[in-house]
Amino acid sequence: MQRGKTHMKIGRLLATFTGLLFVIPLVAVAIFLITFDAATYKAEVARILSEQTGRKIELNGDVSLSLSAGGLGIGVQKVRVGNAPWASKPDMLEADEIAVTVALEPLLQQRLNIQRIEIVKAKINLETNARGVGNWAIALKEQKPAASAKEANAKENASDTNNNPVMRAPQLHISYAVQHVGVRDSTVRYVQGHKKSEPVDLVINQLAARAAEKTNLSADGRLNGETFQLTLNGGAFADLLSGADWPLDLQARYKGLAFEAEGALKEKGQLIALDTYGLELPQAKATGTMAVRTGGARPSLKGSVTIGTFDATVSGAENDAAKNAGIENAAAENLAADVAGHSSAPAASSGAASPRLFSDAPLDLSAFKQLDADLDLNIDNIKTASGVGLSAIATQARLNGGVLQLQPLSFRLAEQPLTGSLTLNGAGTPSLQLRLNGKDIDTNALLAAFKADKLAVGKSQWMIDVSGQGLSLRAIAASLNGRMALDVDRGPPASATRQSLGGLLAGFAPGFGLLAQADFSCMATRLQAQNGIVTSQGFILDTNLASVAGTGRINLGDETIAMLFKPQVKDAKADMLSFPVKVDGSLLKPRTSIDQRNVAQKLAGTLFGDAVPGLGNNDMPVPVVPPTTDASNGCVQALLNPVYATPPKQEGVLGKQTEQLKEKTKVIVDETKKKVGEEIEKALGSEQGQQLKDSLEKGLGIKLFGQ
Repeated sequence: MQRGKTHMKIGRLLATFTGLLFVIPLVAVAIFLITFDAATYKAEVARILSEQTGRKIELNGDVSLSLSAGGLGIGVQKVRVGNAPWASKPDMLEADEIAVTVALEPLLQQRLNIQRIEIVKAKINLETNARGVGNWAIALKEQKPAASAKEANAKENASDTNNNPVMRAPQLHISYAVQHVGVRDSTVRYVQGHKKSEPVDLVINQLAARAAEKTNLSADGRLNGETFQLTLNGGAFADLLSGADWPLDLQARYKGLAFEAEGALKEKGQLIALDTYGLELPQAKATGTMAVRTGGARPSLKGSVTIGTFDATVSGAENDAAKNAGIENAAAENLAADVAGHSSAPAASSGAASPRLFSDAPLDLSAFKQLDADLDLNIDNIKTASGVGLSAIATQARLNGGVLQLQPLSFRLAEQPLTGSLTLNGAGTPSLQLRLNGKDIDTNALLAAFKADKLAVGKSQWMIDVSGQGLSLRAIAASLNGRMALDVDRGPPASATRQSLGGLLAGFAPGFGLLAQADFSCMATRLQAQNGIVTSQGFILDTNLASVAGTGRINLGDETIAMLFKPQVKDAKADMLSFPVKVDGSLLKPRTSIDQRNVAQKLAGTLFGDAVPGLGNNDMPVPVVPPTTDASNGCVQALLNPVYATPPKQEGVLGKQTEQLKEKTKVIVDETKKKVGEEIEKALGSEQGQQLKDSLEKGLGIKLFGQ
């Protein structure tokens, strides 16, 4: 029994002792709070923080204390943190209030171990200098060790000059084990001084960051006036500080965009390796992998971008593209056309600005110099308002030193495959180089896509190799150099084709459209560009009724055209009905007209026959298109090895009708000439009349009055 009582006493003693272990710290903290001299400690804390950060830190407002399970809360109002010496603003931070939570146990040893920071209504100024160093780069210095006990005691019991005791704050030691940071109702302005870019303004409604075994951050507010939300989950904060690999999971929304990614920070934070990411735009959603390197002269990206459907009709994307492509109003200058020795008439002035194809708005490729990239880009489909589809876009996009290269580049236009490359140089004066090739293109499919499906022709071959430079698209076009080629092969005969070609040839030879007998054979053209002047190196379109040759040039600088097309009718007896056609005016509003001089020559030749040598001829011969029995293009052969002999003549209904008309006209003309000659002699007399007739024939160089 006595032993049991002894055990009970020991139990009560242990319980009492354990209770004291919990009570004593609370009593000590209570004593600390009662005896706490806010003003004294505030000055000491400001001094230590200024010493540790190398920045002037002022705690100008009231200090408040609170006690919670998390520790001791200390609130300070009117806090200012000085800026770097080179910064444009005197303070890096001004806050109405900053509240910190410190651990209780270290506090009993006069050590402030900060675990939580809350910032309220702050103005934060962040900027970089000319070398790219941020004003937030603060190297914390080790706090100077406390003096010896004797020196510390002397300081605490120091007197002034009148031997009055002076109360000094005990020596504090401040350490950091921050596990939570909160920011509310604050603003941040970020200026990249070394890039002279526009400032970034951030309004933080709420930001909460927690760092323990895992790091969590959430924030919302406005970025440059647009709302944003951000959520980040990562590894241990200690790993982030030490430079160890740090896993991350990120979600963000901003200005209609949504971004999510999973990956890790590696190589001490200089590499952001995203194993997967998704970027959702109003027009499309992109997915892939990405490695972002932040070290070096500029950031670099390496990875893949895969897009399903890019809808260019959403949010005015296509309208912006059309504007950048250059459809706008501006004054258009007339080109003094020089085709076969003749100038085209200038366009009539209406006082209104003529439409322009290429914009003179300055090209801004400065973003090309902000980063480097090596991306595997794939887009399944681009949807346009016109309905002409672009699909299967695949390229390796490389951006280095301000130069963007898409090489190799492949895509499908209306399901027709094209390959090539594109280079945009933004390092200096903007420049462009485009190479494009198409082999065995289904021309009919392209015509159908562009709502021109009535003309059935064969396969086509494309070649474009051009380059130019300038501060705008108009300047690039005006400096264009290179060459272009287009060949179209024979297609299957079709009544619709005959009708369309008949209508086309009616412009060159009136009457063919009514017969609807033209079968397409081939077409070939070669163009050479030099300093913005695109000159025809040969054009031939061949049908069973006629061949058409073309020459001239297009001025991309003032966007004018001056071309001449001459038909060679294969039925010689119908040749009188075919006249060269001029095409001039602007690129967006071309005009067509018959070459009046050639019309007069042909009619005179028909009326006066052999009495007028050379009438009916003009300055541009039409090469003969040789017949082919294989898949080769006869028009290409005619361009490469031109033969200007008279082509084989074909008898036809129109030829017979024309011959009859010609014979009847000749009889009438002969009778008219005879009657006119007789009337002259009757009026002047035989001798003087003959002299007048001889003078007229000599002056005109033709035989007017002979048989």
